[in-house]
Amino acid sequence: MREIAEQLVQHRRGNPTEKRDLLSAKVNGKDPKTGELMPDAPIAANMITSLVAGHETTSGLLSFAMLNLRRNLETYSKAQQEVDKVTGRRKMAVEHMKSLIYINAVLRETLRLMPTIPAFSRSIRNDNPNNVHYYIRHRQRACQVRSRPIHTSFGGGARGLSIMMFGAGTGMAPFRGFIQERAIQIAAGRKLAPALMFMGCRSSVRDRLYAEQIVEWVKAGAVDVRHAFSQEPEESRGCKRIQDRLLEEKEDVLRT
Repeated sequence: MREIAEQLVQHRRGNPTEKRDLLSAKVNGKDPKTGELMPDAPIAANMITSLVAGHETTSGLLSFAMLNLRRNLETYSKAQQEVDKVTGRRKMAVEHMKSLIYINAVLRETLRLMPTIPAFSRSIRNDNPNNVHYYIRHRQRACQVRSRPIHTSFGGGARGLSIMMFGAGTGMAPFRGFIQERAIQIAAGRKLAPALMFMGCRSSVRDRLYAEQIVEWVKAGAVDVRHAFSQEPEESRGCKRIQDRLLEEKEDVLRT
C-alpha cells in the first residue's frame, strides 16, 4: 500500500491537475509559517491512514447507526425531529453540529454497541525515562485492548455496575463522551452506580484537560475524580502518579 501511495503522489506531482481533491490539497499545500511543501513520504502515509482509518470506520459507524435506528422507530423519529428543528429547510452546515445533541448520543450509543475499531495496542517508548520493571523486548507490544460489542438493548446498559477509570494525561479524552452520557442520564432522572476515575497530569492549572467540565460532572454525580499531579503533588494528597493515588484511596476503591 505504501508503494502504491508513493507512486500516486509522484504521479500527481509530475502531472498537475485542477482537481480540488484531498491529494491535490496535500501536494500543493504549503506550511503557513515556513512556506515549505509537504514531503512525499508523509503524504503517502496520510493517504493510507485516510483509506484505512477514515472511510471504513466512518461508514461502519453510520451503517450500524442507521441499522439501529431502523430497529427502533421511536429513536429514529426523535433523531428526525431534532434534525428538522435544528436545520429547518436550510442546508446542513458545520455550525449545526453542536446543536445535534440527540444525534450525537445515537452515534455514541452505536459505538458502544458495535465498535468500529476492533483493537488497539500500546507499547513503551524507547526514550521512556522511567525505570520499567518488566521484561519487554525491543518494540514488543506491551498491552492490547480489544473492543467487543455489548449485546444489550439500544439505549440500555448495566446501570447497577460500579465503574473505575484510569486516565493518565491525555488518556482522559476517551472517557469524556462516556461521562457526558452518564451526566445526561442522571439529568433525566436515572439512578446510576458510582463511577470513580483516577486522572494524572503534570499541573492542576496548565494541562488538566476539561477542568471546567469535570467540576460540573462531579457536581452532577456523574463521576468522582481523583487527581495526581506529577509537578504539584501537594495538590493531590502527595501523589505524583495515579498508581500512588490509587494506593492512597484503596478503601474507596474497594467500596466502589
